[in-house]
Amino acid sequence: MPDSSQTGGENPPASAEPTIPAAAPPAPLPVPRPRAVKWLVVGIAAIVAGSLWSWRGKVGGAKPVDAPITLVTSDREDLACALDRAIGKYKCEFSAPGQRWSDAPAAKDRLAPYFTVDRQLYLVPGLFEQPALAARYQSESPQGRPRDKLRRFVARCKLRLVEKVDGLKTRWLVGGNFGPSDGAWVAEPEDCKVTNE
Repeated sequence: MPDSSQTGGENPPASAEPTIPAAAPPAPLPVPRPRAVKWLVVGIAAIVAGSLWSWRGKVGGAKPVDAPITLVTSDREDLACALDRAIGKYKCEFSAPGQRWSDAPAAKDRLAPYFTVDRQLYLVPGLFEQPALAARYQSESPQGRPRDKLRRFVARCKLRLVEKVDGLKTRWLVGGNFGPSDGAWVAEPEDCKVTNE
C-alpha cells in the first residue's frame, strides 16, 4: 500500500530540503611547544651566522677603494710580511719571521704591508711594479742614501679588496724585527698615480 505522504511515483514536494550530514569539526592544529620553537630559531640563526662568517673577509668583485699610500722609495726593499699561507696567487716574502718561502713569489705577486695617509694597513702585491711607482723608483734610487734623506711621496691607487687576513707579522726595515699586526686586507693595486705630498 502506498504511503499517504507520497503521491504515486512523484518526487517529494519541493519544500522539503535534503539533509546534509554535519561535517566533523577540523582537528585542532598542533600548538608548537615553546622549547621546540626556541631550538628552531637557534638553528636558523646558526645557519645564517655560519653563512655570514664564511662570507666575511671575501669580497670578490667589490668596487675598488681609493687609497693614498704614503711611501719612500726604499720601502720597495724594506717592507715585508710573514704569513704561513698564500692568498690566491699572492704570498708574503716570508712564511714565518726570517723564513723565506722555498718557492719565492715573483715581485708582482709578493705581498708587502703599506699604510695609507690615515694609517689604514693594506697588504699590496707588486706595488712598485705599477708603472708610476717604477718610474719614481728609477728617478730616486735609494741605493747608498739614508732613508731619512729620501723624499716622502703619496701613491694614489685604486685598490681592489681580495681578502682580509689575520695572524700576519710585518717588518718595516731590512734587518729589522718582525712584529705582530692587526688584520689587514690583501688589495690589488690599479691605476696608481704619484704625488709629492
